[in-house]
Amino acid sequence: MSPAVVELQPFLRSPKYGDQARDDAVNILSTSSDSAFFSSLFGPALTPVTWTNLDRVVRLDRALLARGYPLWNKSWDPKTQNNDLRRLTKEERATFDYIEAAVPLISSEVGSVLKTPQPRGTSVDLSATYFKNADWSGINFKGVNLKNIDLNSLDLKNAQLTGVTEFTGAQFDYVAWWEARSIDRRLLEYLQRAYPFRPRAVYGYGPSNEVATQSDYDTSVGRLMSQSK
Repeated sequence: MSPAVVELQPFLRSPKYGDQARDDAVNILSTSSDSAFFSSLFGPALTPVTWTNLDRVVRLDRALLARGYPLWNKSWDPKTQNNDLRRLTKEERATFDYIEAAVPLISSEVGSVLKTPQPRGTSVDLSATYFKNADWSGINFKGVNLKNIDLNSLDLKNAQLTGVTEFTGAQFDYVAWWEARSIDRRLLEYLQRAYPFRPRAVYGYGPSNEVATQSDYDTSVGRLMSQSK
């Protein structure tokens, strides 16, 4: 373990200072660019992720998204539809790799929580967050704020996309959203316009790059339309 993790260990176990130590861990992980350090601190400080500490992990994810946007914009090549990492400095590349390694771990933990029954009176604000390469199948999004969320290569099979409180600016890149179990009509119409089916020559859909067809899309959208209100 790194010295920072070793020093935090007693405070993480302390009834008096535990919450402050975990908040400090979020701040440290939000600004680091060392993937090995992330792995050594994220587990001891923030897992298991539960409904009780979900907000703290979401705050970390949101901070990483804010750091990532300038790097993705700088490295994006519209001709190849991919990130050209040669456009980044050595330090920027380290941060880019750090975020891309950290976010799937966070996404898996958050997805696991969202698959469990939501405590009564709990609200979930996932606005301006970034989740990637995780199994979110069967998740219930009722009462969840998805404003400006960035979902990338997630599995949403049998997810319930009904009761979403807000979805303005939501991004569903490489996500077969039509595999959801149910969806509100307004969100369905938004996704049909913004993220219709497109053949994927290089990347498929979801964390496993699954192949989808126009027939799959049409059949699933028809099913969702007949169910949605």
